[in-house]
Amino acid sequence: MCEIGIQALQRAGRRYNVVVRTPSLSGLRAALEAGLAIGSRTPLLKSGAIEILGAAERLPPLPEAAFSLHVPRALNPAARRVASLVRQVIARDGAGAIGEPVPVRAAS
Repeated sequence: MCEIGIQALQRAGRRYNVVVRTPSLSGLRAALEAGLAIGSRTPLLKSGAIEILGAAERLPPLPEAAFSLHVPRALNPAARRVASLVRQVIARDGAGAIGEPVPVRAAS
């Protein structure tokens, strides 16, 4: 999603510096909570310490991102439970909670 955020900033003519790149969601969360950066993630990353940013901070909107859950037919009970929980979150919060990335940062 980093590239989505960069492209949106470029289209809007906004300056930016990439200060953190990590494949780890917990690493990204730590960087956001430490106030090192803002990032583009789905609203599912939002927590008490992370807030959603937008037009008030003069940030451009981000396009939708696709999400799909692919699971093999043969799953162990723990993996089947995780897949079930993901489906429940999507059903509860709607696809928008996953499909629409937003800029996020640590709450001040």
